[in-house]
Amino acid sequence: MKKLNKLLFALVLLLLPFMVLAEPARKVVEADESVKTEGSYDSSRFMFGNNVSNNSRIDGIGFLAGNSINSRGTVTYGVYAGNVITISDEIEKDLFAAGNEITITEDAVVPRDAYIAGNSVTIYTEIGRDLYVGAETVDLRGVTVKGDVYISASKIKLDENTAIAGTFTYEEDSKVDGLKDAQIDETKVVKVDKVEFKKEEKKSKVISTLIGVAVAFVTMLVIFLLFPKFRKAIEKTDDDLGTVALSALGGLALTICIPVLAVIAMLSVVLIPISLMVLAGYVASLYLASLVTYYLVGHTLYGKISEKPLWVLELLIGIVLFKALSFIPVAGGIITFLCFLYGMGKLFSLFKNSIGKK
Repeated sequence: MKKLNKLLFALVLLLLPFMVLAEPARKVVEADESVKTEGSYDSSRFMFGNNVSNNSRIDGIGFLAGNSINSRGTVTYGVYAGNVITISDEIEKDLFAAGNEITITEDAVVPRDAYIAGNSVTIYTEIGRDLYVGAETVDLRGVTVKGDVYISASKIKLDENTAIAGTFTYEEDSKVDGLKDAQIDETKVVKVDKVEFKKEEKKSKVISTLIGVAVAFVTMLVIFLLFPKFRKAIEKTDDDLGTVALSALGGLALTICIPVLAVIAMLSVVLIPISLMVLAGYVASLYLASLVTYYLVGHTLYGKISEKPLWVLELLIGIVLFKALSFIPVAGGIITFLCFLYGMGKLFSLFKNSIGKK
């Protein structure tokens, strides 16, 4: 059952880009450093930013992705991905959330199923049907779940006010506090078989790769839609083998030197703001570097078979190709690392050229 839910979550993420492309006229995508929405929308909404705040009614999928997410609107389906996520939405159907610290407040309404993956998960509201959670710590103290509960976690917190109408399933190596005090119809402990665990680990890697493909595709899709000149600059790249090697060496030097120089600069109070800006750009580059390489290779390969450019397909080809190569033992890791180094060097080159033109 857990495998099915992970797969469903991955499929939702994979479908998002095509939903975005299907309704460009409705301007369903909003991306900025800080995104705050209000009002009412008769279509799905996709919001990306560092800080994302939603206070609107969305008749469709409400997809929020960013560092800090705070949502207290009304959505048909709630889909959230980020670092710190606070959900207070009235969700008409199902909830999907993936992140580091996830809190579902007492103001949230979840009438059907909730699928959650994170590090720390805290729930304060009632779940109308089934609850599926994969996390390090799960806090269900004072929570009522009207269906079944499936949890894979190191530590689970319950108390006398926890009520589970169906079956509570957890793994035998989980530490469960308050189990005897909780009101549970049936308890089921799952034994983790080591052989089966290895199989699950492989399947989990496939699923996590699928999610990685979706997230990478959505990220670059939004960036290219917002900054088409950036995409065109990547497409103009025509490097020979020597230039590729030099870019990779430059990427290695940048990866090592930038954080060191930024920390040294912080010793001067005057340079602290600049150092923080450089570090913020550096962190973003760490993620974008490989994606730039993926797109460039996808663009080059597609150009060999068709003279008509189709950048969305080129992007997907590049990402899928390198994610598949990452499964090759040893060689996959080396290829991924080299792609990252080349991408770092290429990002610096593109940045330098854009500054030079100005």
